[in-house]
Amino acid sequence: MVEQRPLEPSESLLMRSDQGIVFDALVEGPVDVDAMERAWAELLALDPALAGTISQQQGRYVLSARAPARSKARTATTTPEHREALAAALDPATALARLVVTPCEGGYRVGLAIHHAVADGRAAAALYALLWERYTAVLSGKGEHVAPRGGLRPGAEPFLSHLFTREEVEAAVRAYRGAFHGFPKGPAAGVGDDGAVRVRRLLLDRAETNSLLATARRAEVSVHALLCAALLSAGRRADADEGAPLLLSGWSVVDLRRRVTPHVSDLGVTNFTSGAKSELDVARDTDPLQLARRVKRQLDSQLAARTPQKLALRLGEVVGAAFASVSPPRFLLTNLGVLPPLQVPDGVAIRDLRFYDSQPVPVPIYMAQTYAGRLSVELVQWQSAASEEQARTALGTLREALVPSSPPVPL
Repeated sequence: MVEQRPLEPSESLLMRSDQGIVFDALVEGPVDVDAMERAWAELLALDPALAGTISQQQGRYVLSARAPARSKARTATTTPEHREALAAALDPATALARLVVTPCEGGYRVGLAIHHAVADGRAAAALYALLWERYTAVLSGKGEHVAPRGGLRPGAEPFLSHLFTREEVEAAVRAYRGAFHGFPKGPAAGVGDDGAVRVRRLLLDRAETNSLLATARRAEVSVHALLCAALLSAGRRADADEGAPLLLSGWSVVDLRRRVTPHVSDLGVTNFTSGAKSELDVARDTDPLQLARRVKRQLDSQLAARTPQKLALRLGEVVGAAFASVSPPRFLLTNLGVLPPLQVPDGVAIRDLRFYDSQPVPVPIYMAQTYAGRLSVELVQWQSAASEEQARTALGTLREALVPSSPPVPL
């Protein structure tokens, strides 16, 4: 019997494109492709949605789990081909995840792409870590003895519906409905010269990352607030207007797993994110640390009011669209924070880890995570949205705002 369930509104929204979340590691040392494929088969058994399909039935999207089969990894011969394979559309009628293993100089690249409808960034990170855990177990002879999960993970709505009265939910929807507009369905994504989506990266070294962490501690703000403030400052400096401060906004993705009671595990739900908006007057000479404090106060206020939770209840109608028309957002920022080390066999090392979303949206997406002591920020945007020079300038300005060459402003 095939297990099925309708997609929640929050998941259905993510069917606007057939791209997804990507985790991609540069591995130093040997990778046994056959063992990796056995680990992949175990992961499909542990999380049957990855081997499942999504179809339309009576006007609704329906997720169906099927018995996982031995699934082959895709392979490529060059790094550009590897990235193209990861960014290629995932056909919901066939499979909702793809493993790509590619040999390269000194080792391999191992990438996992998962359709956004069945995994957000936090879930995808946990699944990617589980893949490496199972791979290490297979090589040690302890694999292929894992019991299936036994069910499809739920969407966000069941965890939120009991938190608010119907009147509270309807009031939250009314407050945002008029100011927010929906995302258009973007073109097919891709990474490369011929793709519709470009992914560019800012990678700080360990010393720069430590400096940023020290600045955040001294300023009593989070790294996320510093990133958000840096993006707002960069947006203001890019504006030709030399006059008065401008009202600028950005959207921060908020993970809700630890913002409900009881807490929800990383793999206890498919997508459990909402958002909070930073909307501030920014001058060209605004102190970035003071701006970060203002960002933090604004975000804290929305979290205290449980605004992200209220929005997530009606994500399919409102939040996928959480950008006020009076001040169009300059960016969407998601930050997974510090990711734990991946479990790998002896003789293998993860030299680099990338995390990005190949779904196109009308505004630049900045996707941050810290792995092995280095902060990485991926800039994802439609290829037509900015030239290569403009994107490089944006990342260069972001670097200068995060790790200025001049001494930090006294606190």
